[in-house]
Amino acid sequence: MSALTTAYRLLVEDPKDVVHELRHGLVSARAAEERALAGLRQAAITLVRVDRSARGIESQAGFAEHAGVDRMTVRDWIDIPR
Repeated sequence: MSALTTAYRLLVEDPKDVVHELRHGLVSARAAEERALAGLRQAAITLVRVDRSARGIESQAGFAEHAGVDRMTVRDWIDIPR
C-alpha cells in the first residue's frame, strides 16, 4: 500500500518533499529500532538466568518468545558462546 500511495504522491506533490518525508520516516524508524533493541538487550541481561532451572521469561527461549527475537540473539546479548 505504501508504494501505491508514494507513486500517487509523486504525481501530485513536489517529489523533493515526498522523498524528504520518506527519508525522515526511515531515520525515525531506525532510531526507534536502535532504542528498542538496546532496551531488550538490557532486559535480557537483567532477567535471563543462565542456569538450566530458569523457566518462563527468565529462560533464553521464554525471553526470546516474549521479545520477538530468536534464542541465539538472546544468547549473544547475554554473552553465552555458541
